[in-house]
Amino acid sequence: MTKETLIAEAKKLPRDERHAIAEALWDASEDGVELTPEDIAVADARWREMEEHPERSMTLAELKAGVKALSPPREVRT
Repeated sequence: MTKETLIAEAKKLPRDERHAIAEALWDASEDGVELTPEDIAVADARWREMEEHPERSMTLAELKAGVKALSPPREVRT
């Protein structure tokens, strides 16, 4: 079965089943992935920064709004 066929069949499923499949595929894509000591050090430093200076943090909604403001408008085709 081709990738395109799998995707077409998945699109026919109810939304909750599509989400379950997507989550299972995402989890499977992370098998064998391990953080390096450098990755962990960067994450720890960013966490400390957030705890020490929460005023510098932003919510997900604020982040999305900032990204949207930087993105060029999309052409809507009908």
